Amino acid sequence: MAGLSPDTMRKIRAGEATGDAKRDALVRFVRILIKTSGTVDAAEVSRVRDAGYTERQLIEVTLAVAVITFTNLANRINDTVVDFPAVE
Repeated sequence: MAGLSPDTMRKIRAGEATGDAKRDALVRFVRILIKTSGTVDAAEVSRVRDAGYTERQLIEVTLAVAVITFTNLANRINDTVVDFPAVE
């Protein structure tokens, strides 16, 4: 649905390189946001900025992570049926 091949989606979900340096930097940054607590290391922020992302885009990515996290928690309360298509 995002224009990515099933193989690319599998690689992103596994945290593997996809061959697109900018995308891979974003995936790494998002994984760090999700898996760590506290302040994100300045070197990691620099790495994603160096890949071509602006400060505004990093804030937008952080907002997207927050919204998805909130939605997932709300779905746990409501026992929502997942209807998102599986990656083939």
